[in-house]
Amino acid sequence: MYNSKKRRKANIARKAKNQGIQLDNDKFLIYSLSSSRVKLKSELDYLRRLYPDAHNAGLSDVMSNLRVREEDMILVLSATRDQFITLEALLKKTIKLGNKHNLDLNIPFYEACLVKYRLEIFEMLNNHLEGFSRCNNDALDRWADRFRIEKRLPIIPSVLCLSIPKNQWIAPPKNMNTAQACYDTLKKRLFTLLLEDHL
Repeated sequence: MYNSKKRRKANIARKAKNQGIQLDNDKFLIYSLSSSRVKLKSELDYLRRLYPDAHNAGLSDVMSNLRVREEDMILVLSATRDQFITLEALLKKTIKLGNKHNLDLNIPFYEACLVKYRLEIFEMLNNHLEGFSRCNNDALDRWADRFRIEKRLPIIPSVLCLSIPKNQWIAPPKNMNTAQACYDTLKKRLFTLLLEDHL
């Protein structure tokens, strides 16, 4: 048991170093001794309600994983808090971007959605944006096209797309040729890649 925990601790320290994740040594010592996956998951869920995302890309990817491994839970829980993005900060950015694109704000929805796991949000988007539906908002239609092509999207545009009721995303006429729809979507995506700011 001791050797396995020692090996686990070494694996986590190595991953943190490789991904540039700063660890709080005191927290790392405590969490690396934990033998309860349930307790680790409970603490991770609580942490994510306060800090749904991270500045560090590797840390952000681990946090967004629905099936996070025990080692990764310890990694996230042991990371110094200045590497995380607070719910309040994400909410402010979501409101700012929503206002920029003339959306009716739905702050309670934003708060509830921003703390969800990224894969869960992508599953919701996949269902929400069936077919080649549009909502007649250039920015949201552009983000929807990006999601259809890349199968992922930054969290704030994802939440804003989901905040538009599904019945306001209108699919093209059924007799519209699917190949033409694909072509139009790809053409618009290539064009907007040249114009849109990085989110």
